[in-house]
Amino acid sequence: MKEAKQAVKAVDGPIEPTSDRIQPQAAALPYRYENGKLKVMIVTSRRTGRWVFPKGSMGKSKEWKAAEQEAYEETGVSGTVDRKPLGRYLSLKVRGEDAWQTDVALYPLKISKFHKNFPEKAQRKRKLVGIKRARKMLSQPEMGDLVDALAKRLKKAERRLG
Repeated sequence: MKEAKQAVKAVDGPIEPTSDRIQPQAAALPYRYENGKLKVMIVTSRRTGRWVFPKGSMGKSKEWKAAEQEAYEETGVSGTVDRKPLGRYLSLKVRGEDAWQTDVALYPLKISKFHKNFPEKAQRKRKLVGIKRARKMLSQPEMGDLVDALAKRLKKAERRLG
């Protein structure tokens, strides 16, 4: 949590929205199991270094497709995206003196491949961490709640199959 608080203090400009604009965005929650333990991939934001989910604007893409693309560009992972969102959260986007909220739809992505080279490799750090560690590292409590929601969804799917 210290990392997130320090990152927020480092932001120049407004911490509150300066407009009523709400921009839709899509994010991925990449995950995989290692030795029977659920791990999730998180990434640093380019500007502040806060730990976040890979996310971005959708353009004309479907939300889940945009989430898949952002996961590849920001973390260098690819895999299977669940087309049902895990949930949504609000985030603040700051550009100079302007700030607005983003309404982010989060999609689970089961990692099948780690790419050595990817578009934003030099601009970000990525980490594959357990659920408890992710909760501590992520910049917003709502993000930690969504990591917990992923764990619950996966357990429920396991019970149905097994």
